[in-house]
Amino acid sequence: MKRLFFMSLILCVPFVVHATSADLGIDQSSITFSDKLVAGSTVRIYGVITNYGDVDVAGYVSFFQGTVPIDDSQVISVRAGGVPEEVYVDFIVPNGEFNVRAEIRGTDPSDENATNDVAITRLFTPIFDDDGDGVENDTDNCPQKANATQVDTDGDLIGDACDDDDDDDGLTDDVETELGTSPISKDTDGDGVADASDAYPSDTTRSVIVPVVVEPVVVPATVVTTLEAPVVDAFQLNARDESVSEEDAVDTTDSSVDAPDTHDELSFSPRAVFSYARDSWNTFEFKAVTPEAAGYQYQWDFGDGVESSRATVRHTYSVSGDFEVSFRVVDPNGSISEDSSVIHVRFWTLQNRVVEMILAFLSLLLLIGMAMIAKLSGDRWRGSSTKRSKLIPDVVQEDERLDDEPRKKIAVRNLDNE
Repeated sequence: MKRLFFMSLILCVPFVVHATSADLGIDQSSITFSDKLVAGSTVRIYGVITNYGDVDVAGYVSFFQGTVPIDDSQVISVRAGGVPEEVYVDFIVPNGEFNVRAEIRGTDPSDENATNDVAITRLFTPIFDDDGDGVENDTDNCPQKANATQVDTDGDLIGDACDDDDDDDGLTDDVETELGTSPISKDTDGDGVADASDAYPSDTTRSVIVPVVVEPVVVPATVVTTLEAPVVDAFQLNARDESVSEEDAVDTTDSSVDAPDTHDELSFSPRAVFSYARDSWNTFEFKAVTPEAAGYQYQWDFGDGVESSRATVRHTYSVSGDFEVSFRVVDPNGSISEDSSVIHVRFWTLQNRVVEMILAFLSLLLLIGMAMIAKLSGDRWRGSSTKRSKLIPDVVQEDERLDDEPRKKIAVRNLDNE
């Protein structure tokens, strides 16, 4: 009876069974980026995985740009009731709008809840920053050169990194560097006179040159002397050659005559504002025709992109051709004189190394051709000599046969007489 009672009691007590489940999940808000989304740059995409089940689960996340695979994350193991785990992949930001899709895969044990295994972000618009200075192209005052500080000294909306005249005083930064003035200050010495108008831009005590009397420039005439060879009568020359021995012959070479100079004669611009002379095939010396006094400002443009602000300049051209040299000079009173002249840089000259190499190559071809002609002529001569040597024995035998014929006839005649 007692046994039946206990069995009935056991059947009446409900048994509580706890079922285990594996459930990893990822949320859209947990997908973030390591840096600004600059088009063409590489950033890292992060995602946070949470374990909503009651068993430890391992797995990884596959990331997609829309439907295009980006990469798979590292394999992680998320503890039940533990802290979420972070996964990541590297990503190159495209040039257009995009979104990111993250999908949990490869879970062990198998994920029993697939509803939270995929997360899709909103659409992102990339930032365009061509020079990579952290400032977007739309607001960058120099989008082709990195200038994170965006310094614009003269306020012309062109950053100093791209502005060739930072202080907007009319003098380029390169010219101010040659003059020794500040490229970011219109008045380097602070005397109230802008550098472009200051004859002494680095001297606070003076800014104007005392006028000087400019003497007229006299252009020297170019004298060309032509040496004519003396006319010698051929009969007199022959007679003298017969009467004078080799030891008494007169040396006709005049040792006092100098070798011809490679420099061209001095030339002047059309208005005689500057002069120039050729030093070599591609090098010229230019000189301003002005009095030797302070306060003059010079500006040269040699026609090949090179400029200078010196009174005398020696310039070498890298290629041959015609170049228009422009010159501008401002005297202490502010008067401006301008002039230009076309300079011809010859290519076909023996001073040009390229021409020397071409001539050397042609000479080599000529020597090779002469050698081949000589070889062919020698082969033909040897062939004809061999043929003649073969014909000589046949001719000799024929001559001997002809000489024996009379002898045979005489012998027959003598036998008949007997």
